[in-house]
Amino acid sequence: MRAEPNPGARRAYTLLFLLISEIVEQLGTDGALEAIERAVEREAQLLAGELQGSLSASNPLERGLEAYGELMGSIGARFEVVEREESHFTIRVDYCPYYEALIDASIDCGYFLGGVCRNIVRPLLEAVLRQLDDRLRLEVEAVREAAEGVCILRMTLKSNT
Repeated sequence: MRAEPNPGARRAYTLLFLLISEIVEQLGTDGALEAIERAVEREAQLLAGELQGSLSASNPLERGLEAYGELMGSIGARFEVVEREESHFTIRVDYCPYYEALIDASIDCGYFLGGVCRNIVRPLLEAVLRQLDDRLRLEVEAVREAAEGVCILRMTLKSNT
């Protein structure tokens, strides 16, 4: 196994997931998801503004991949583009500090990671991508369910029709 790229990120996310667990207990699932949704939209605006001037690709899909790489790379995730097509990229995430943090927080990864990816991570990344080009989408194809597993994502450029 390769060395962990950023143990501080994992520790920060462990704290975040413990906090989210407390919020879910106090607000209930619906209330917590509404609060997360509002926070995701605010964070997406900040991140898109931050990335706007630093992206060099002119092709919207390549630009989206560049933004994805910057955002996921900055948290210490390791990923690889495993398929490149004109209309989409398939991305395999081999190491994710979110997954490691859920384990550290003793949270059921099989259940909760899917929720984290579908309710926090993907919506945040997709909201940033939409700010860059409203046709960009990010779909979760598979969520890591075991230490040996991976996450599979598909970034697409939807047509304007």
